[in-house]
Amino acid sequence: MEVRQSENTFQCISLGHVSAPVHIREKMTFNEQEPKDFLLFIRDLLGIQEAVLLSTCNRTEVYFYHNADTTEVLKA
Repeated sequence: MEVRQSENTFQCISLGHVSAPVHIREKMTFNEQEPKDFLLFIRDLLGIQEAVLLSTCNRTEVYFYHNADTTEVLKA
């Protein structure tokens, strides 16, 4: 039996007041149900099984494990 090591790395995608203008940050605001829907969406689209969404008035960040470079994740 062959055991393969996962090459997933811990990554973060962040939109904040320094990196994104208000009109972009406003598109990443969430009501009570949307965080769950968003996390299910990235799970289904990218195969990300572990993720955390942090959303405040100044920033939105997604922390996750994935085997692709963050830039590849963003292209998808």
